[in-house]
Amino acid sequence: MTTILDLADRKLIAWIISQDMTTQNTIYKTWSKARAIREITRNHIFHSDRGIQYASNQMTNLLSTSKKITQTMSRKENF
Repeated sequence: MTTILDLADRKLIAWIISQDMTTQNTIYKTWSKARAIREITRNHIFHSDRGIQYASNQMTNLLSTSKKITQTMSRKENF
């Protein structure tokens, strides 16, 4: 299961259950669903662990195209 939470108001924005761990079927679908539900206005931080889905070229390129979003990740070996 992949979820996106808004930590400012602690609401679950979007979630997806997938059969595999590919970027396309996990975070990309969840991100698309979240964007349809809630608009990004300014200065958002997208924070995740260092999973391959979040560090993939597809996601880093998607997030870097918006000047309103900063992508951060947990430190290595931080559980």
